Amino acid sequence: MFQSISEVQGSTAQTNKLYNENCLDTMHRMDDESIDLVVTSPPYWDILNQKRTADGKIIRNYSDDLEDLGNIPNYDEFLKDLKDVYTEIFKILKPGARCIAVVMDIRKKDKFYPLHEDQTRIMREIGFELDEYVIWDRQRDYNNMKTLGYPYVYRFNRVHEFICIYLKAREVPIKDVRSPKPKKLVANKAVVNKVAKKAPAVRPAKKVAVKKPVKAKKKV
Repeated sequence: MFQSISEVQGSTAQTNKLYNENCLDTMHRMDDESIDLVVTSPPYWDILNQKRTADGKIIRNYSDDLEDLGNIPNYDEFLKDLKDVYTEIFKILKPGARCIAVVMDIRKKDKFYPLHEDQTRIMREIGFELDEYVIWDRQRDYNNMKTLGYPYVYRFNRVHEFICIYLKAREVPIKDVRSPKPKKLVANKAVVNKVAKKAPAVRPAKKVAVKKPVKAKKKV
């Protein structure tokens, strides 16, 4: 049962609301750069639709809705739609705010899917920075360390999840990288005069008289 803050602390407090809808629709109504913190744990692909071989528990998925991220059969398509969600989260977060996403790596038969690495890759493509990883030991919750695949192959039964913390960096002013305009060179008159005084005097060249050749008279 959920109880609003106003019911607990009085009518003057802000009322909390829960929206049971597509998170993209919710974020589209939010202002850009208005949220201080996002905490989420997306579906671990469609793993909840698979048979549980470790503990034999019944299948309990999120929903049967085809738009549910947990019902996408293709891993690459799942990551693509997950990126769309994180892109909207990036828009509504304030600069300097964080997004905390809890995920777990996945194995389907003989293929391993490092979800926490793939999630970090798409977060960096969006513009987030990886702040840190926290390993969440959930052995008490799972309470089953049964070896998987025995006697044909040995597989670790993972009982840990990744608390991935991503940062939306504050905007850094872009420096003007254009080439500066060339400065005009202005001569220092005092220095020019000083150099001119030190320079040796140049004597004017002597004028040399050139006699015109006299034509010889023709003999008769």
